[in-house]
Amino acid sequence: MTFELVNTLATCATFVVIAVTAIAAIVQLRHLRASNQIAAFNELHKAYESSHLAAAHQYIDTRLNRDLEDPVFRYAIAHRFARTEGSHAAVKHLLNFAQFFETIGLLVKSNLIPSELVLATWSDIIVAGWKQLAPVTAIFRQSQDATAYENFEYIAVLAQRWQQKHPSGTYPKTMPRLPLEYPWADADREYEASLEPKRG
Repeated sequence: MTFELVNTLATCATFVVIAVTAIAAIVQLRHLRASNQIAAFNELHKAYESSHLAAAHQYIDTRLNRDLEDPVFRYAIAHRFARTEGSHAAVKHLLNFAQFFETIGLLVKSNLIPSELVLATWSDIIVAGWKQLAPVTAIFRQSQDATAYENFEYIAVLAQRWQQKHPSGTYPKTMPRLPLEYPWADADREYEASLEPKRG
């Protein structure tokens, strides 16, 4: 065996070792990235289940539309110095809610968390939440920052597209569905019908 052949074999062996090491590193990084994404998603889920976000949801669902009819409240949203104790608490709910989805939008936009995971979990809430907070965002953008909640807007657009792409959800078409019983269907329809005059 000549010196040149030994040298060539050694070089090839070194290349193989480097290539295998690089592949192992890539695989390890992918596992680490997946682990980090799962951890980030779990933290988001915990934050969504928190008491302050639940309070924000309740306020937005039950009182926001009524409060937005008041020009004093709208002015308080736009001008921090004008907030009373009551309006400060209400605006805090709005900020907590908007900031949560702003963070989700930023994480998805930065590819730090998979968009499919977020959209499959929260698309309905994201779309509804954006619609509910759109007037508030408009106030912030007009009075304070033209880019306010742009990451929330970004994830809302993705969520709308996701819903259009999956109007019936993502249940696999080849999988059978399990039967669901709804024994109160007639009684519930009657109850709902009894509420109609009260709504009108």
